[in-house]
Order: sequence, then structure tokens, then C-alpha cells
Amino acid sequence: MAFEGIRGRKPTDETYTRFQRALLFFSTTRRKTAAVMVVIAIWLGLALLGIRTTGFLYLAIAVLAVLFTQGALLRRPTKLPPDIMLRHATSRFTQKRAWQSTKNKDQVITDLNTVFARPGISVRTVGDSVWIEMDKHWNPGDLRHSSAAQHLKIKPPVHFFAETKEDGSTITAFSHDNRLTGMWDVMQLSDEMADAAVQLAKDATS
Repeated sequence: MAFEGIRGRKPTDETYTRFQRALLFFSTTRRKTAAVMVVIAIWLGLALLGIRTTGFLYLAIAVLAVLFTQGALLRRPTKLPPDIMLRHATSRFTQKRAWQSTKNKDQVITDLNTVFARPGISVRTVGDSVWIEMDKHWNPGDLRHSSAAQHLKIKPPVHFFAETKEDGSTITAFSHDNRLTGMWDVMQLSDEMADAAVQLAKDATS
């Protein structure tokens, strides 16, 4: 069974999971309003029955926030149409770098998975993009703030997108996650690790 998603798209069950289709479904004001009204109706019903509603409200607000932002609040991206994923990446990361490659999109995705298949990095393919996270055990070389690695608690991510062009493909890297917080030297190290990963990706795909 298919449904009408963003801008007339009709993703099938084979293309998207139920969760992903739900993120696409709540794309219009009418559908969002209907969802809010359902939550209010359930809340009132529980209140009339004398059931505590605090837990339900917290859960409902969290679920609606994820659905209404089409998953932008999630820690890791989920597969959605490229324009939506790019919009999420643009709002989340402060650095954007793009370059051309003579390789096709599938080869670029393969090369990115290969080059990041090393200790200290987790990598996964999300549609036509590759998402990586680096931990304190990854050492790309001489980093100015490498001594702060012991205090690195949250893994800095980088999101790579591959787009087909006539003579190959365009790779766009988003880095410097604006959700990361911590001590100044840890934040500097996170950015340095991300920059090193982007350069590694450029060298592998150019």
C-alpha cells in the first residue's frame, strides 16, 4: 500500500519503513492539526476517567515533535527523500564543503564506506548518503587538541551526500554539528576530527 507523501511522492513499502512513511505523512498543516486534535481528545478522555495524564502528555509531545519535524530532532538521520535530508543537514551543521568526482554515485558511496571502515569510526549508508561518527579512539594524525580526546563524550558526526551529475557526481559534506556541547578544547577537537574526516573522504572519492 502506498500513500501520498511530500510533493506528490508515493513511496512504497519496499522503499520506506512505516516510521519513515509516518514522517512523510505529517507534512501538511491539516494533518498536523488533526494529530494535535487526536492527542487533545485522548488527553481529555483520560482526564475524565481520572487517569493521570502527565506521562501521556510528555510522550505525545515528544512523538509529535519528531513527526512534525520529519525526524530532524533525531540523533541519527533516517532515510527520507534527499531534499528533506539535505534540509536537515543544512540546519544541523555549520560547515558545508562540496567537490566533484568522476566516479558515479554508487562508487562514491562504496568508497566512503571503505575508507571509513577503520577503528574509531562507525559508518552507515542512509539512502544516497553516508553518516559517520568518530570516537576518541580514532586518530587521523596530528591534531592540535588531541589531548582532549580523553574527555570526548559525544561522537562528532559528519554527513556525506552523493548526487549524480553528467560527468560523475557531486559529494557534499556537512560537518561541525551545532548540537555538540562541552569544554572548549573538546569542541575544538571535535571540529578538527570532522575536518580530517572530510579531507579523507575527498581524497578517497576525487
